[in-house]
Amino acid sequence: MLEDLLAAMDRAISAIEHRTNRDVEVLHHNDADGLSSGAILTRAFERKGFSVHRVCLEKPYPAVLEQIFEDRDRLIVLTDFAGRIAPLISELNRGRNLVLILDHHKAEAIDDESVHLLDPELFGLRGDEDITASTTCYLFACRLDKENADLARIATIGAVGDRFFVDGRLAGPNREAALETVRQGLLEIEEEEGRERYVLLTPAGPIPCETLARDLDTFGGAGYHRGGPEIGIGVCLEGPSRGSDGVLEELRTLQDRLFNEEIRRLREEGWRQTQHVQWLHVHSRFMPMGVKMIGAFLDAVRNTGDVDPDRYLAG
Repeated sequence: MLEDLLAAMDRAISAIEHRTNRDVEVLHHNDADGLSSGAILTRAFERKGFSVHRVCLEKPYPAVLEQIFEDRDRLIVLTDFAGRIAPLISELNRGRNLVLILDHHKAEAIDDESVHLLDPELFGLRGDEDITASTTCYLFACRLDKENADLARIATIGAVGDRFFVDGRLAGPNREAALETVRQGLLEIEEEEGRERYVLLTPAGPIPCETLARDLDTFGGAGYHRGGPEIGIGVCLEGPSRGSDGVLEELRTLQDRLFNEEIRRLREEGWRQTQHVQWLHVHSRFMPMGVKMIGAFLDAVRNTGDVDPDRYLAG
């Protein structure tokens, strides 16, 4: 269970401490949980004197991974993806680099001393309810240095962003991270219609974690090709600023415009259809947004009169 996961983290940290190279490559996902994970790892490694280089990926594209694992004697950390493709990671790495995978999705176990698969799913925890990637990274950061307990607030944003609620509230290690943030005087937990609402107490005033998580999704999705992920990580670490708020407004305007244009096109031309599926191909019409925004668009229109409720929706 959790104790076994923490012990595995300690073994990975021991391997890190034997390294003289103080560079680390952090690959992370682009949603709220992924950006929170990237932020936690960045701060934790920087505090240990590492130079951190981040790569934000919408998916673990094989061509990108092949290029990353061509080098040797590097420290490479992947978070919020890669648990399921751990055998591929091991194959690409071929023992040349020290690799850590901090994920929470279903994972495939491997036997490779150079790849530390720190996925709670392999240790009896529920990666779809109890623990997100950001909380996994938070636990790892605390094993790296107890001073990193102050990163609990970022893990809470990631957990809320992934909507890991059990009976309307965070559970398991996610909840422990939230309660730690409460103890630090940085979070209030409010009861609201049978569910909990998590509100960060920031220098700029109270901000619901749900709002911050939604903003991170916008930075990582609509802003994927416009430096949005980097701005999102900055928001995680330092809080919103006038500059980040301005970019956020621009990205929301961009998203609304592109979504509305696509809705008008669909109403004029209709969906492509098979017997059981209705689908669309946006080609490059959603650029410079990321591919994740296709799913966001489908989610936005699925309950409108523009779709056939008897057909699957795809894009």
